[in-house]
Amino acid sequence: MVNTCQSCESCEGGHENYCSKIIFTYNSHDRDGTVTYGGYSDMVVVNERFVIRFPDGMPLDRGAPLLCAGITVYNPMKHHGLNEAGKHIGVVGLGGLGHVAVKFAKAFGMRVTVISTSPGKREEAMETLGADAFVVSGDANQMKAAKGTMDGIMNTASASMSMYAYLALLKPQGKMILLGLPEKPLQISAFSLVTGKSVS
Repeated sequence: MVNTCQSCESCEGGHENYCSKIIFTYNSHDRDGTVTYGGYSDMVVVNERFVIRFPDGMPLDRGAPLLCAGITVYNPMKHHGLNEAGKHIGVVGLGGLGHVAVKFAKAFGMRVTVISTSPGKREEAMETLGADAFVVSGDANQMKAAKGTMDGIMNTASASMSMYAYLALLKPQGKMILLGLPEKPLQISAFSLVTGKSVS
């Protein structure tokens, strides 16, 4: 983001991304009326609250993915306590957000299970990214074996799906964080949530 009002309840609470007067880095109108063009810009003026300095020596191509996908994954992990060593986290989907979720979770010292519809992603998940386990969501036996084992799930998939099978993987008081944005409404049974599981 480029700027916010910096005085509303959201801004004062550290949740500037919910400000009703937010100015995004792309396709917003800045206070002077100019349109923001984000990554298409040669230069941009941003409020200092929204600038992060890259450490000296960090190649831009290595750090840039952390700016969007990184904060999309990191912030809810931290906010919901899914950043504690020893906890078990599931990551649904192994696209851009899923990759980052696995890397962060491993860096936090968590046990990571990648859950995917694609068996072909096993090698990438486990050997390249360091996941501890891999579950094919279409395999009833694998899903049954993982039932009730996870403290949290980062659901990064944008496909429409029934949440029931995924909620069953959570321990009581487990949390599913939805990061993917499917076009169709989610299917969630109220009975899936009465054991203290939550969806954010």
